[in-house]
Amino acid sequence: MPSLFLLSRRVLAIALLLVGAGGLLVRPTSAQTTAPVVRFIVDNAIGSASPVDASRTGLSKFAERFRALGATVEFIALDRPIPDDTDVVVLARPTQTVTVPHAARLWAYLQNGGNLLLAVDPENFYVGYANVSPQILRSGLVSLLTLDYGLLIREGFIIEPGYTQETIVNQNFTYASTYAEIVSHPVTAPLRAYSLPVWVWGARPLVVEPFGVDSEATPLLYSNAGFAETNPNIFRRLRGTRFSPPTAPLEINIGVDLLGRMNVAGLAENTASGSRVAVLGDSELLMNGFGLNGTATNPRYPGNAIFADRLAAWLLELPEQQWPALPQGYTWMAIDGNPDEWPETAAVISDAPDLLVDPTHDILSIRALQDDRYVYFYVETGAPPPENTRVDLRSDTVGDGSASMILSAYGDGRLVLHGDTGETPLADGAVAVG
Repeated sequence: MPSLFLLSRRVLAIALLLVGAGGLLVRPTSAQTTAPVVRFIVDNAIGSASPVDASRTGLSKFAERFRALGATVEFIALDRPIPDDTDVVVLARPTQTVTVPHAARLWAYLQNGGNLLLAVDPENFYVGYANVSPQILRSGLVSLLTLDYGLLIREGFIIEPGYTQETIVNQNFTYASTYAEIVSHPVTAPLRAYSLPVWVWGARPLVVEPFGVDSEATPLLYSNAGFAETNPNIFRRLRGTRFSPPTAPLEINIGVDLLGRMNVAGLAENTASGSRVAVLGDSELLMNGFGLNGTATNPRYPGNAIFADRLAAWLLELPEQQWPALPQGYTWMAIDGNPDEWPETAAVISDAPDLLVDPTHDILSIRALQDDRYVYFYVETGAPPPENTRVDLRSDTVGDGSASMILSAYGDGRLVLHGDTGETPLADGAVAVG
């Protein structure tokens, strides 16, 4: 109806040789009849985040998302081959060295069709209790992921405007928003459609190569921060009970630091092995007290909740129609001039037929609702309104029966508030004609 509303092959050979004594995994090829198994790497030698940790830096809420999708969640160390019944492996926030044997076991798992989620924070980044030092680039895993999946983990710390050498020592001050890439993928489709941010707390950059010999990769999230500091010595270091100061200044070094738009998340499939890999340049976006803060029905960061849900579903290889679309209790409602997404509970005021010759100005009905931030109006007219349409919403704010405030909504997208102090343009709003 007409309307208006508001990642060398040499390294690979070495890696496979190291796991040869333990044997390669043989994954079942028959149709799966049991619940998929997700195993988180919880290893003191690596210092990774745990799915049974309900604290601020734990992954218990992310683990619960796998359970909600029908999976069994367990945790294992990476000191032996990964069990052959493992459908998904999650390695998030390794704070200590990821060794070549660790990388070899992960690689053997991937070569036999397993799926992996790897979330790695910037080198030397202080996360409140330790400096992150996985030395992931020395493990060989990064080279392997680049060759066979097109996912390259870069060294660096993405610097947002306002970051200083003083603020980056406190993780609470390193938050930043990232957005879904324009490249279409089901994991980020809702984020892109509704411009929802995914929040990160200190991220490292990635490079995603879409097409390889046996791989297809997709960038998921990007940052427009400007540059990434590649010197890890910009952070203070915790040595015992004392901190040593940073030994390098936080500054842009042209030709050394990374500049421009940067990816912070990507995923890929290897068409030869059938395995899937997702890489995140930040682990906090999936942690209880950061990206998944809040409750299932009221997440503090809806974009993170949606991203976590759909990433888990992709890793489990569920049919897309089974993927969670929204946090429980949420409803999509785009400002596009289409009433299809409006809930049935919206209040409706019907208007009696007018004696107007021009149906473009004949109001048939008005719908209204509100959430915790906005009030929404949908005005239905007898015919598509012209581009220069203006709708006035009059409000009695003093209780004297007169229109002491008028909000004008224009067809070109402007909102103007008329009051005692004159006209005030409103930026925090939207208008669309359909």
